[in-house]
Amino acid sequence: MKVSMVKEILEITSEELEYFYNIINNSLNFSLGRSLVFLKDTRKLQSLSIYSLYPLMFREKFNLSNKQLEELIVFSHNHFTSLFLLDKIYDSQKIDEPLELLLLLEQYSINMKYLSNFPEDVYIIENVAKTLASLFNEKYSYEYNKILNLQEEEKYVHSKYSFAKIALYLYHKISKEYMSEEIINELYESHDKFAYGRQILDDLEDFIDDYKAKQFNIYVNRYYIEYGEETIPKYDKKLFLNLILEAKKYFIEAKEILSQECIYWQKYIHFYIKNCDRYILDK
Repeated sequence: MKVSMVKEILEITSEELEYFYNIINNSLNFSLGRSLVFLKDTRKLQSLSIYSLYPLMFREKFNLSNKQLEELIVFSHNHFTSLFLLDKIYDSQKIDEPLELLLLLEQYSINMKYLSNFPEDVYIIENVAKTLASLFNEKYSYEYNKILNLQEEEKYVHSKYSFAKIALYLYHKISKEYMSEEIINELYESHDKFAYGRQILDDLEDFIDDYKAKQFNIYVNRYYIEYGEETIPKYDKKLFLNLILEAKKYFIEAKEILSQECIYWQKYIHFYIKNCDRYILDK
């Protein structure tokens, strides 16, 4: 996602973006700089993504203070970036850039140390386990010659995106802002709906690579449901369009399920609804 779009969705200025980037960079200098002493400038190591700034997405909903935002942004950057690095290395089953492995190990350890502040929190423990189980299933259990029914497919997607709900849970827990169980559960369910739509779009782009790597892919799964398990998946315009429309449906549901406004999260979802519309026009 372009920086301009990140600023637009989160409604922050270039100066605010630079401020938050410096917070992350200072934290990396402190943590990674001590472990990876040969590094001269951690700022060039990793780009800032909207997931690094994920707490800003819910700052008005949880009434997060500046101090809380700074703490949670550092956590979120390590939390999501370590998962993205793990996913990249895991998908390819090789390490193209050795430094990425060092970064993964360091950031994951920092992240887990932070989570250890909540040692008996069942929600965190369960969702960490779901995330790791989804990675295992993707590579070893859900090979491309096994068809999942739609309920199994949904469970796989929700588990894969459990890391995002861990972050959301922590924002709520740290803020101590009162929020009814009904509202927080709506946010979790909105994340589940969003996750399904996002995974569909990702899998449409990656279905050839995923098929070759014997990794589960929604497009491949639906292709087998439609044409049989003995076929070799290829581009099918009708199936592509149907899945884009399905993804859009999930994004719309992710917005509509919320009984209260969540400004930036809803803007983020709308960004993907517009992406679906562009896909449909292109096809």
